[in-house]
Order: sequence, then structure tokens, then C-alpha cells
Amino acid sequence: MVLSDVKRYQGLPQIVEAVKPSHVVIAGDVLYDGKGQVYVNENGEVVEGNTHEDRELLKRHMDALRAFLYESLDKGVEQVLLVYGDHDVDENVNFRELIKSWGLEPRRVVDVSSPIHIDVNNISVFFLPYIQSFEELRWVLRESRSVLEAADVFITHLELSKLRVVAWHLQKRRYPILLVSGHHGYG
Repeated sequence: MVLSDVKRYQGLPQIVEAVKPSHVVIAGDVLYDGKGQVYVNENGEVVEGNTHEDRELLKRHMDALRAFLYESLDKGVEQVLLVYGDHDVDENVNFRELIKSWGLEPRRVVDVSSPIHIDVNNISVFFLPYIQSFEELRWVLRESRSVLEAADVFITHLELSKLRVVAWHLQKRRYPILLVSGHHGYG
């Protein structure tokens, strides 16, 4: 199950319970995603805003993420992978520290702060967090050539212009990969 640019974590445990995925990937913008976070507070009132600007909303968003992670793992999810998005990078989020401070097992909740390759139920998956520069992206693609040759799925959080570079690179080398990306929006 792949999610991205999560506006609210309320309601997601019910989806996990219905879908019963072995793995959950949050493909970027895990804690920050600009405007649009919406929650229902304890009084049933709708609270909405921007986690970049509203610290109380950010706390609510973080609490809901923590609850979502615990509930997902309790419902049989083997691993949750947190892929850094552009907003997470801009805010200097450290998922490794959060995972540790929340008492979650690092092997079950994985911090994807650098390119990694993981075998997920006999499917070879290459994860790439958000990369700001085209030069670094091209370097990662060159250096990851042997892994990409064996990969079945490529999951990232890149904007359309960088996704085009990735798609061109994969097509040029004829790698048979499903390309999945977060970072919705315009542009």
C-alpha cells in the first residue's frame, strides 16, 4: 500500500484493516505538505491549516502519524517505510530519531533518507527519497545501475521534471520497472 502527501492520518487505520497490506509506504511529505491538513478534534470540530505554520496542528499530525504506525503494525503490517519528500527535507525532519523516540522498531518502521533497495515479498523495490538537484539525481541513477537492473518497482517522491529524467534513464536501459511517485500537485 503506497500513500503520499498525507493531509490527515485519521481514517487510515481503517483502510489498512480493510486492505490488509504486508507493507505500507508513505512516499514523501510524511509530516509536512503545505496547506490542507484537516483533523477532527476531541470536540468534533474541524481543525485545518498548514503544518509548516501551525505548531499545534503539527503536533496533532505527528500524534496521528504515531498512532497510525502503531495501529498498522498491530494489524499485521510487516513494515512501514517513510520516504522523505521535499517538505520533509525542507523542514529537516529526522524520521530515524522520531522512530526511536516513539519506541518503534527501526526494522519495522524504516527511515528512507537515502536510496535503498529492499526485497518486499519477492518483489525487488528501489526507494529514492526526494533529491533537490538534477546532478545528484543523475549520479544516484548511475551509481545504482546494478540494483536498478534487478528492480521490479521504483518508489520515490520527485516532481514531474525529475520523474521524466528517471523515466528516460529507465527506458534507455530497458529496465522493466513500475515507477511510483508521490509529490502530487501542479507542475
